[in-house]
Amino acid sequence: MPVSLGEWRVRIGTFMHRRRKEYDYHYFWRKLHNLIKKHKNAEPPKENNNPECNISSRTGSSPGANRSPSNTARQSAFSAQTGHSRDVNNGKGNASSPTLSHSDVPECDTVKESGSTCDEKLTKPEVGTSESHSHVPACVHGETDRINRDKEETDSAPSGIEDQSSDLSPKHRLNTTRNTDQKTSSIRIVTEYHGSPIYPILGSGTSSGEADETKGNDCPDMTNILLMRSGDVEQNPGPNDKPGNLTDLELYLLADSMDPLDFRKVGLALGFTEAELRRFEKDQMGNTLYATYKMLYEWRKRVRESEARETLVVTLQRIKLVQLADSVQKGQVGDHIPSMTEEEIQQVAEEVKHYLLIHLCQIQADPLNSELVLEFKRIFTNLTLMEEDKGTKRKTPLLYDNLLRTKVNGSFPKRLLVEGEGGVGKTTFCAKIAWDWIHGKGYQDFKLVLVILLRKTEGKTVGEIVKSYLSDNNPVTAKQLDKHILSNPDDVFLVLDGLDELAVDLDSNQQIALITLNRLFKSGTVLITSRQWRSDEIRKNADLRKVFAFIAVEGYSAENLSSYITKFFHPDTASSEDLNRFISNNDVIRENMAPYPIYTAMLCIMWKEFDGERREAMSKLQTFSQLFNQMIEFLVDHHLSKHIPSSGIVEGKLGEHCLDIRPHMIHIGRIAFQGLLERRLVFTEEEFQSYPESIDVGCKVGVLTREKKILPRRARRNNPKSVVQSVQFPHKLFQEYLSGMYLASLYKSNRNEYDRLIANIITKAGEYRYLLYFTSAQQNEVGLDIVSRLIESKNRAHTGPYC
Repeated sequence: MPVSLGEWRVRIGTFMHRRRKEYDYHYFWRKLHNLIKKHKNAEPPKENNNPECNISSRTGSSPGANRSPSNTARQSAFSAQTGHSRDVNNGKGNASSPTLSHSDVPECDTVKESGSTCDEKLTKPEVGTSESHSHVPACVHGETDRINRDKEETDSAPSGIEDQSSDLSPKHRLNTTRNTDQKTSSIRIVTEYHGSPIYPILGSGTSSGEADETKGNDCPDMTNILLMRSGDVEQNPGPNDKPGNLTDLELYLLADSMDPLDFRKVGLALGFTEAELRRFEKDQMGNTLYATYKMLYEWRKRVRESEARETLVVTLQRIKLVQLADSVQKGQVGDHIPSMTEEEIQQVAEEVKHYLLIHLCQIQADPLNSELVLEFKRIFTNLTLMEEDKGTKRKTPLLYDNLLRTKVNGSFPKRLLVEGEGGVGKTTFCAKIAWDWIHGKGYQDFKLVLVILLRKTEGKTVGEIVKSYLSDNNPVTAKQLDKHILSNPDDVFLVLDGLDELAVDLDSNQQIALITLNRLFKSGTVLITSRQWRSDEIRKNADLRKVFAFIAVEGYSAENLSSYITKFFHPDTASSEDLNRFISNNDVIRENMAPYPIYTAMLCIMWKEFDGERREAMSKLQTFSQLFNQMIEFLVDHHLSKHIPSSGIVEGKLGEHCLDIRPHMIHIGRIAFQGLLERRLVFTEEEFQSYPESIDVGCKVGVLTREKKILPRRARRNNPKSVVQSVQFPHKLFQEYLSGMYLASLYKSNRNEYDRLIANIITKAGEYRYLLYFTSAQQNEVGLDIVSRLIESKNRAHTGPYC
């Protein structure tokens, strides 16, 4: 779009008056001259062969002799409108001084070149006198002394400088000569305003090679310098509204915005084959959102990062997805989803707090009795935290209050990985974070603290999970929540509990996995808890290792253990003192069991229920497996005593009833084992259809719990039931223990199936560590078989498959 005369004058005035910096205004003179000539439809100037009119730029002769009376009159009138004028062709003016005004457009530009002369006269049209555009200050305060210095410098400047000022003629000059030995003296170092060197404009007589030689090594980008001096680029241009490179968040929102029916059309247009598209769909298990994101992510690797946005826009326009193309081009992907208002954000925060208080911040003191629930502050006991030094892997104590103040390479990390063994208190630690945020004791910099149990995600996004925390009458949608969370990372603290219980691989492109891998929510704060086998996937990734801080939860210290027992038995101080004394005298229990909150809770329950004889049996416990055996026996006895009348129990028949329950535990173990293979801890009642009695026995004994779940409105459309029953184990350790019972039972009942299953488990010994441990503890023969297989596997790994 052409620029008006008034706009040019405003630009010149702005640079002269406001910036007070030196620019090469010959660029503007040439532009202004061309606009004037075009405006008046002036004919090309004719050469004047009169020798008397020829003026050499080297002689310093006054060009005033060349001016006709009419031209002189027009020049005076023009100068009266714009302030003092100065002839830019007299060889003594400062070619780049801010004191130049736009009335200085030369009328006679004549240069002596190789002995030839020429005289070109320019006719200037009259210019309007609007005060808002025509007034340009003639000088800037403090410039007088510098102008005089510049004049002295210009007197000795080579012809290249005058060539710039004389290059106003529309006729191209030929055979212009330049003294290359003197061209470096034309560079004036100006430090009064910006301290950077000013270089001459590349005129028609200057080759690109000469320009490169002129700028030398101290000017990294001559083009940018010239553009800045000419006014096309400002040093401080203000906000840049042009979108930058395509981000992972934009790709995710674009995939979410795209119609699933357009997946194949977009993929083919981006250059993917049908086979590749089918692989994307297969890898993402038919989830079109994640398949589309994976496709876009892989496509971006194939193009230059700086060209990706424009290429994608052109592609979408070509296949008639104009609305998507427009949103990508303007950097407005996802704008079709309404943003949440402050009132809606506050309402969401209040409902999230209410949900977490009920479902997370109540501690189940008895892992197998859902009815025994205590208020968080009544039973919570501080856990021991250790911070890992990445360089030495040495661990140092970390105070809970300094959790978000631990530094990685001198800066506060946005990703924290909290590692711990099963039952060490990772979920309770997450509940502590939620409790403090709810009651204003910490994390108040965040508007939302979202604790998400990964075993219950089922492939959902964070927004979909948080939506399930809200009441049915809350109008905020899952997509709005996703957009707000991902677009406002500074306001949200994500706490993801149980990475080892996440059912999908980290390369699955599901939203939770992308956040874990630092591809989404990059500048947001995320805390993740996990057992070590799954956290190793993060440790082995060099890029992730740089951004994560590693923290270990090591359970109770001796002091905190005593505190927990006292709280559990309150106000029965005698029982708490007896158990504390018992633990302190038993090295195995004190060192291997007591530090783990779940085992401590089991010890407290059994100590409370057992009499003197059974307490004596507890002192013989040596392993975790023995503790679980004792706990299961206690639960079975407790169940039988409650549900079988004493009159119906004939002496010697109680053991038979216990044996009747064991097959049900094996059946439950089969479902539990399948869940471990699929990394699932939550099941539906339909999965127990083959063993309808077993699920009832499991719930009565306490190794299973039923939970009614109200489906969100969106899910009800495809499900006639508004309420579904979910079945889960009280802790993953109980699922692993019962899975071990089932696997060990196959050793004698179905050896081929046992061999097949155990062979696959051995290859992932790290992930199934507890399963192998509990299986080995069931029978001596099974234990020996598993140990021999582990040794064989380790030797094979060291020697290699071809040795």
